[in-house]
Amino acid sequence: MNDRPKILLVDDNPVNLKVAKMLLEKKDVQVDSVMDGESAIAAIQKTPYQMVLMDVQLPGIDGLETTRQIRQWETSTARGEGLPHIPIVALTAADQAEEQTACLNAGMDEVILKPIRPEKIEKVLERIFIDPKGNETLSTHILRSLEKGDNPEHPPQAEAAIRHLVTFTLSNEKYAFDMDFLKKILWAEGITPVPGLPPHIPGIINLRGEIVSVVDLKALLGIKMETPSKASIIVTSMKGVDVGFLVDSVDEIVDLPLKSIDAPMITFEKEYSEFIDGEARLDESLVVILNYRKIMASEKMNVHKK
Repeated sequence: MNDRPKILLVDDNPVNLKVAKMLLEKKDVQVDSVMDGESAIAAIQKTPYQMVLMDVQLPGIDGLETTRQIRQWETSTARGEGLPHIPIVALTAADQAEEQTACLNAGMDEVILKPIRPEKIEKVLERIFIDPKGNETLSTHILRSLEKGDNPEHPPQAEAAIRHLVTFTLSNEKYAFDMDFLKKILWAEGITPVPGLPPHIPGIINLRGEIVSVVDLKALLGIKMETPSKASIIVTSMKGVDVGFLVDSVDEIVDLPLKSIDAPMITFEKEYSEFIDGEARLDESLVVILNYRKIMASEKMNVHKK
């Protein structure tokens, strides 16, 4: 019998779904995903999920209204099976108190600010997943009995020597940023050219009312190859400055031990080599680790400095 908890992930962005699902599955959680509120309601009525992660901004009925309808269904006599309350966690990029209050008023139990990160998932599991029989959090059970690194050879303090990275592809090579700076992942659509910007900045996007410039990461690093038509934008943030980086594709979330990062073997011209922390082997390929802070501090990014 599979006793792993099962989560429903609701988000209308397929790239976000891919990344979030990979991150959740690293916690040995089963994940189903849907892309709209109507599908979420239908799935919940068929499957006893232990948690729902709900994007607030959804096509059709939004995450708030979807939650209200789920709560109405829970309390209806038609349900009539004595099933426990389903924890619903809001996923939102908006950090305004008003939106977070609206989520709680709609019947959500918790709010996670995007991007989803491992520590946020663990916090929510510890706070919400309660085993009614043993009065023990399921997250504790998961982390103790299922997490691969939970053994005497890998003590908890070793976590400090790990970099949490999001990996992506540039011209058939793998690269990575630290997850700390990740805010959102989008398809590369709706980029508006702006006259006078440097060649490595193809334009801007409107991200729910916020104007964000887009940097072609290959042009920034001096990689002279065209970007495919179905590319992605990694929206990052540091010190209140949001920047979108155009990449070929977003691949996965990885936890990389610092000791596995070596000096880079890939040759870059001097003006680009300062952006490289090193490289590491990931499965059958090498991943180049980029230093986000150095990129943002470079002269090439002066247009973004406040």
